Amino acid sequence: MTNIAVKILFLFYEILWILVTPFLKNHKRIGEGFEERKLKGFLLTKKDIWIQAASAGEAYLVETLLEKADHKEKINILLTTCTSQGIEILEKVVQKKCNPNLSLEIRYLPFDKPSLMNKAVKKYNPKIVVILETEIWPGLFYALKKNKVKTIIVNGRITEKSMRGYKKISFLWPKLAPSKILATKELDAKLFNELFQTETCVMNNIKFERIAGFNKSSENPLKKIVSERFLVLGSVREEEEEKVTYIINEVLKQKPETVIGLFPRHMHRIESWQKIFEINKIKYTLRSEIKKKVNGGEVILWDTFGELSLSYEIADAVFVGGSLADLGGQNFLEPVMCGVIPVIGPSWDNFLWLGNEIVEEGLVTISEDEVGVAQTICENLSKTSDKSDIMKKVGDYLKSKRGGAKKVWENILE
Repeated sequence: MTNIAVKILFLFYEILWILVTPFLKNHKRIGEGFEERKLKGFLLTKKDIWIQAASAGEAYLVETLLEKADHKEKINILLTTCTSQGIEILEKVVQKKCNPNLSLEIRYLPFDKPSLMNKAVKKYNPKIVVILETEIWPGLFYALKKNKVKTIIVNGRITEKSMRGYKKISFLWPKLAPSKILATKELDAKLFNELFQTETCVMNNIKFERIAGFNKSSENPLKKIVSERFLVLGSVREEEEEKVTYIINEVLKQKPETVIGLFPRHMHRIESWQKIFEINKIKYTLRSEIKKKVNGGEVILWDTFGELSLSYEIADAVFVGGSLADLGGQNFLEPVMCGVIPVIGPSWDNFLWLGNEIVEEGLVTISEDEVGVAQTICENLSKTSDKSDIMKKVGDYLKSKRGGAKKVWENILE
């Protein structure tokens, strides 16, 4: 009964694609590469490996993966993606190809119409298909299963929220199960196994391979404008401005000798911040207008680009924004690599791939609200930390997390 249900489901899925495809031509995003997505206008030739990267983030992982390829024989690889941004990144990857034995071709992923995907799988006839992260295209998986193509999901991630959606047709996924899934966390591996009922294991996130070492600038120009204890509020988002204003007032009340550097995530918020400071009677100066050292008790409103990293280098305390509102957080790893333990709010979903161990290791502090953030900042401003010790600690942490790309290649070639 289950097999019949699957066939009926994919018959309806095929009909749905037949109905919607003509309307996709004028879609702003999907219309790009429309003919190519229908497998028209080019010759489909046999490939050894097919790697699918949904968009920009996954395309960067492809770059890392190919950099770690150490092949002495010629290998034909198909790289597919769903977006124009992904295509642009993959084209740059091809241009700076490190291994001459890799023959790379870039294409848009075909529309997920079952008959179309079946044609693509038959024509490309890959030995293995590699799906980066979590991207479950039923038509593609159905075609791979029908044609008995080895398939692995790597750097796999899945949320409990997604699982609830997938479970609505739970009978389907074991029928489309990939050969193996390499997940980035134990919980993800458990959820994948529950969904697909196939072999799962845990790997280190490939993103760790992309984090380069930090080279401290020999002459930091910001030292000339900051003489007191220096607090950096980095990548502050519009949705948390009221809470950050509270933090500024609280820090200036408890630590009036502090110079505060405020870096809005988006430059168009500069004028809004000026109004906030004027309403709250907070003394400030624009970074572009600084001619001499700034006194304690003053905020530097950063209206110039490219100096956030430099500010982290000389900071005594750091808050990283995007974390006091439900925004997923901004990059808090950068200040840690500069030797400063940052404080963030409770929202850091965008960086959960770094692992809870980074919190357990004491390399970042999480506070539940602006009151906790302000208090932690004041505590950090009261003590002196060994920046070189912190930099070594984060270096060791990152080193222990690498090796994901190597594990992927081992599974591709086994």
